[in-house]
Order: sequence, then structure tokens, then C-alpha cells
Amino acid sequence: MNNLNERKEKENADLIANNKHLTEQLEKTMQANQSLEDFVKMLTFVTILNATSKKDALQLVNQELNNKISELQNAQKSTIAKHAEECRVAEDKFLKLKSQAETLLSKKTATENLGHFDSIYQCFIFEDSRERIVCYDT
Repeated sequence: MNNLNERKEKENADLIANNKHLTEQLEKTMQANQSLEDFVKMLTFVTILNATSKKDALQLVNQELNNKISELQNAQKSTIAKHAEECRVAEDKFLKLKSQAETLLSKKTATENLGHFDSIYQCFIFEDSRERIVCYDT
């Protein structure tokens, strides 16, 4: 019977030791599991942060591009307005030159017609808002 008691005590001691070993393994596994969960949480946070940073960076680039587009559109409007003004000034100059040419042609025609008269006329050209030729018989 001593042998049986010794065997039971040895089995009991072995079971206690095995139980203690399994408990230690379980604690290590739980710690590893907790570390792994913490790592996953950190990785998830970093991934979200990275995605957010990329999104923010893309939004910043997008805003800069929109600002550049706005600047170019304003420059285009200004250039179009400047060109329109230059065209208007050129047209005004053209009309003024055309009017002057017509006036000179009219004066030339009037002068040529004076050469056909038998009498000598002295002509005066008055340059005011209404150009006119006045001739006097001498």
C-alpha cells in the first residue's frame, strides 16, 4: 500500500507540476495574444494615420492645383480684357485715320477743282470741329 500511496502522490505531484506548466504556458500565450492585439491596434492606427496623411496630402495638392487654376483663369480674363481694350483703341485709331484720309482726299479734290476756274481764288482751310474750305476771289 505504500507503493500505491507513493504512486498516487507521484501522480498527484506530476499532475500539479503539469498543471503549473500548462498554467505558465497559458499565461505566456495570453501575454503573446495581448501583445499581438496591441500590435494589431498599433498597426491599424498607423494605417489609418497613414491613409489620413495621404488623404490630407492629396487634399492639399488638390487645393494648390485649384488655386493655380483660379490664378490662370484670372490671368486669362485680364489678358482678354486687355486685348479687347487694345482692339478698341486700334479701331479708334483706324477710324480717326480713315476720317483724316477722307478729309485730305476731299481737300485734294477741292484744290484740284479750283485749278479749273478761270479766276484765281485764294483758299483758306479752317481746321476746327467742322473742317471747311473758304475761297475768295482775288
